[in-house]
Amino acid sequence: RALALPGRERRRLHLALGDALAGAGRGAEAADVYRLAGRGAEGELSLELERRVADQLLRAGHLDAGFRALDAVLRSIGMELQRSPRAAIASLLWHRAHLELRGLGFEPREAPACDPAALREIDVLFSAGIGLSFVDSVRGADFLARSLRRALEVGEPTRVARSLAYEACFVSNRGMGAQAKAEARLASARAIARERDDEYLRALCLGAECIVLFHGAEWSRSAAAAERGEALFSAQPIGLQREVSSVRFFWAVTQALLGRFDALGARLPDLVRNARERGDIFSLVNLRSGFPNLLWLARGDLPRARREAAEAMRDWPQSGFHEQHFCDLYARVGHELYAGQPEQSLAVNRAHRG
Repeated sequence: RALALPGRERRRLHLALGDALAGAGRGAEAADVYRLAGRGAEGELSLELERRVADQLLRAGHLDAGFRALDAVLRSIGMELQRSPRAAIASLLWHRAHLELRGLGFEPREAPACDPAALREIDVLFSAGIGLSFVDSVRGADFLARSLRRALEVGEPTRVARSLAYEACFVSNRGMGAQAKAEARLASARAIARERDDEYLRALCLGAECIVLFHGAEWSRSAAAAERGEALFSAQPIGLQREVSSVRFFWAVTQALLGRFDALGARLPDLVRNARERGDIFSLVNLRSGFPNLLWLARGDLPRARREAAEAMRDWPQSGFHEQHFCDLYARVGHELYAGQPEQSLAVNRAHRG
């Protein structure tokens, strides 16, 4: 029936379905539908739909397809993915140095007064940063720095605030000495959220608070912020499943670090089941490997721990070295240590490093 509709009506239907799938956290399915909606589209609409395809694929952990889609979108605005770690580091340092020199001041301009092409560029850079931030941290940080820089130049407050929230997360990752600076960035984002009475921005700030507290080793407070953030993200009318998945991951890690294995065990199977039903590879790896995998060792079930970690990485790309590869390494080294095989744990580490 949808195929019999006129082109404009068919696209409207595909957009609505894509938005619904994205809101439900079914990123790969949403990407397929956005791709259908993009057939025959031109100009800004075509670029926006291509951005959504890349965004949803990366959010769901479908990296190979996501990288290809993202590269095509970036090329359409005169940019490209950095091809090597060295190039990514150089780009990150350049853009961060520029931010430090210019400061974080901006002249507010509402979206209708801004150049639509500039807003689209900011959104593309932000999608790239979000999609890569918990996978390839250097390239993710580079795109988030670029997005913040352009948002400050253009001055649209919502885009500035969301970038400042993620900037706080990045800064906090430098260690305890950077916490005050991170909290200042987060306070600036919160101020914009309050001024605009924006629930979406409030949710982003709460999610950022969870991560900032985590990096500051305040794990109990981070866990509480994660629980509040999950509730607020889930209440939003727009698709924020990646943000929900991120705070769920930090919650799970804090439970392991705090030794709250009863709480982790009561919830982890449902979180994994939910991720599997949605085809969310990103969450499946994060929740079955790394620190959450300690649950099975705490229960004395080494075979289950090994199985969970192995199955988690089954669908993850093996090329390159992502944060998920580190989580896998952490889990497998831990398995050997638990088994009383320190030499084997060293062998696993050496093999992983190539």
